[in-house]
Amino acid sequence: METGKYAVLAQTASNSGDITGAHGDQNLWIVSFNETGNLLWQKSFGGSKSERLYGMDYSSFDGSLVISAVTNSNDGDVSGFHGGYDSWLVKLSNTGQLLWQKALGGSANENPSQLLIDQSGQLIFSAETNSSDGDVSGFHGVRDAWVVSLSSSGNLVWQKSLGGSGTDLPARIYADGNGYTLLAITQSNNDGDVRGNHYKSDTLVGDTSTTILFYSDIWIVHVGNNGALEWRKCLGGSGEDTPGELFFMDGKRLLVASSGSSDGDAAPASGKGQGLWFVKLGLSNIIKGNVFLDLNANGIRDANEPGYDKVSVKSEKTNYNRVSIPYNGTFKNEVDTGTYTTIVTVANPYFAVHTAPNR
Repeated sequence: METGKYAVLAQTASNSGDITGAHGDQNLWIVSFNETGNLLWQKSFGGSKSERLYGMDYSSFDGSLVISAVTNSNDGDVSGFHGGYDSWLVKLSNTGQLLWQKALGGSANENPSQLLIDQSGQLIFSAETNSSDGDVSGFHGVRDAWVVSLSSSGNLVWQKSLGGSGTDLPARIYADGNGYTLLAITQSNNDGDVRGNHYKSDTLVGDTSTTILFYSDIWIVHVGNNGALEWRKCLGGSGEDTPGELFFMDGKRLLVASSGSSDGDAAPASGKGQGLWFVKLGLSNIIKGNVFLDLNANGIRDANEPGYDKVSVKSEKTNYNRVSIPYNGTFKNEVDTGTYTTIVTVANPYFAVHTAPNR
């Protein structure tokens, strides 16, 4: 916030004392005070049912605050509710005025995991979903990791449901300069978007029931600025592997995690149970360029020539290829080592029609 001003966000079931304007069972409450602790303003937001707080980020572009929560209300400050529990985003001015709100999801449940505002002012948040309708498309099964992009005015730009036929849960998401890196866990058996999972399970037989336990791999997924899946990586072994934090250094990614595996990618030094695990992922090779309408056919992009997105760009070598769709005319294919040929395929082929000569 502005220098010398602070904001605290909480949940409340009160509507007395310092708290006014509450709507129902449990609402969001935001309080602003100055550096000497004097109350500047307070606001309650929500509906007649329940809102649970997940996070908040500050926009340096306009000084606003954006809150991520979950709601099952469809009144009060909440509109556009889809069903079950929706992810709920609220944007406030630096004086606490409601600028806009957006309920996002489908008829089942969407629980947000993280919200961020990237360098362009775009809002990105990750959530888990088990919906296949409403705002959610491309759902794979059980629970997917869901990544959503909104404009600064709250309009849906794109959404991507990521996962396989099992449970896939987001932990954190990062803006990395080339798009977004999602840190998640997966229990999917190498289907859908999931590749390379060290899929494992145990069967526990009791006196009256049998329980199947599924163990998770760490799943790192990269999506481009337009939400296109660019690459993914499973890390783990035959035990339970859990992500902690991802750090970016000189283009490399350093993962801090815990692992209960002693095989696969993981090899704790000693003992049983969970061990601290560090993984360093190397530099990615990126083939990038521009696709544009060459209006004067000179082979150079001039200032008045727009980028073109209605194509697919494939970089390929023997037995391996990467495909992406440009965003504002710019494409990026993240590849491994080797020599690649890159080709452009028009999404909707067209025909050039020439006037026939007089006969």
